[in-house]
Amino acid sequence: MTLGYVLPIRCGAGCIGGGAHPELTAYLRGLPEWTEVLVVDGSDPPCFARHRSAWSGRMRHIAPDPDLCYRNRKVAGVLTGLRHASADHVVIADDDVRWDAAGLQRVRRLLDQAELVRPQNYFDPLPWHARWDTARTLVNRA
Repeated sequence: MTLGYVLPIRCGAGCIGGGAHPELTAYLRGLPEWTEVLVVDGSDPPCFARHRSAWSGRMRHIAPDPDLCYRNRKVAGVLTGLRHASADHVVIADDDVRWDAAGLQRVRRLLDQAELVRPQNYFDPLPWHARWDTARTLVNRA
C-alpha cells in the first residue's frame, strides 16, 4: 500500500541558499519508493522555479490550489496536498522533521487501525535548547 507524504513549503526572496535546500532535496529523494511524495510549494516564482528543477522526477511539485485562501498559507498547502494525494493514508510533513523508513512503515500500520496518528517530534542529538523545548512539548501533550 502506498503512503502519501505531503510537504507544504514556502520560501521568499530571503530564503537561505536561494531556495536550493540541498539537504532537504537529498532527504526527499531518499524516501522509500512506496511513498507518494507531493511537495506543495507556495514560494515566490523564482524560488518555485528553483524548487521545480530540484524536485521534479519521482516527487510531484505543485503550487497550492488557487481557490484555497487562508491567513496561514501552510493550511492551503496541506489541503492542496490532500486533494491531490492518491494514497488512502497520508503523512502531513514539515520541512524540519525527518522520517526514516521504519517510522513511515509504523505510521502506515497504525493508520490501518486509526483515523489519525499524531507523532511526537524529538531531537536527536539533544542540544541544550531542546531540553527546554522537550519539557514544554510534554506539558502540551498532557
